[in-house]
Amino acid sequence: SLIGQKYLYGSLTLVSGMNITANSTYVLVFESRSSINLTTGGLSIPIGLYQNMFGGTLTLQDSFTSTEDLSLAYGTFNANGFNVLCTNLQNNYSTVNATINMGSGTWTLTGTGDVWSLNSTGTTINAGTSTLIINDTSTGSKTFSGRGKTYNNITFSGDNITVSGNNTFNTMAVNTAGLANGVKFTSGSTQTVSSFTTNGSAGNLAIIQSTTAGSAHTLAKADSVDVSVNYMSIQDSTATPADTWYAGANSTNVSGNSGWIFTSPTTTS
Repeated sequence: SLIGQKYLYGSLTLVSGMNITANSTYVLVFESRSSINLTTGGLSIPIGLYQNMFGGTLTLQDSFTSTEDLSLAYGTFNANGFNVLCTNLQNNYSTVNATINMGSGTWTLTGTGDVWSLNSTGTTINAGTSTLIINDTSTGSKTFSGRGKTYNNITFSGDNITVSGNNTFNTMAVNTAGLANGVKFTSGSTQTVSSFTTNGSAGNLAIIQSTTAGSAHTLAKADSVDVSVNYMSIQDSTATPADTWYAGANSTNVSGNSGWIFTSPTTTS
């Protein structure tokens, strides 16, 4: 039974078949200054996890699933190739010294509010080949505060997601087809991508827009390979380089856009 704040100074191993009860208003705090392991045994952790390990490293031994927040303030969190699922990742404290090794797994954020909130100066992100997913489809606001870091793949499949910071991604997938608000990029910010995709379809447009109407954001291509999408609703978006972003003939040019070409790419035989 996890009631109150539980402080751990060594490794924790849970096994399948255990029954965990918890008071969700408290957290499990890892305080070790050395290298320790966390094994969940396939269980879902019903309490927040807080890493406060000055100089220490917490390494996953299997996939991590929690119905609460994952808070990483000090030390190294090593996903070790496993998947991570939690409501929110919190790291935006006044002082932090954290390294997040995302590895090769999928990080899924299921909450609302500040779903990914980093401290801009005290956090190191090693993205590896990971994929980050924000998937809550309710109209409640969600914020991805990337803080100018470099990520691998990110998928926005939830609704009403605000992206802040001038961030860099390998592949950005805007899979918000048919949702009411889609993805909002902070006005004046720049998101640099190597690949940009969407799941829009007839009657189910994927929406991108700026946080302030009439004040554009920028989507920048890291190379000269064309972006080719379709069935999107695009507003207040500056695409650069201007000759590589094809919105498709079935996308809606709402207003305030530049650089987007609202046709399909020309094919040459």
